[in-house]
Amino acid sequence: MKKILVFIVSLITCISCESVDKKFCDCMKTSEDFNKINSEILSGNTNEKTLKKAKLLIEKKRKLCFDYKHMIGEELLEKKRACK
Repeated sequence: MKKILVFIVSLITCISCESVDKKFCDCMKTSEDFNKINSEILSGNTNEKTLKKAKLLIEKKRKLCFDYKHMIGEELLEKKRACK
């Protein structure tokens, strides 16, 4: 009986560890990278390389974050906490 209980607890632990949504974490990382570049642009630090990188990041962000754009705040915060 103890072996079964240990197995069940171990299984639950493994399943909960796998609840991190990697695509969402990539979406958050890309968003952060874009925000940094965008801050540079808004502060007047603009050059061709910065603008090109911003365009690439915004396109990447659109693709990665598409599935999450209709999620409510609490749901997004839970997913964000799981990324850390």
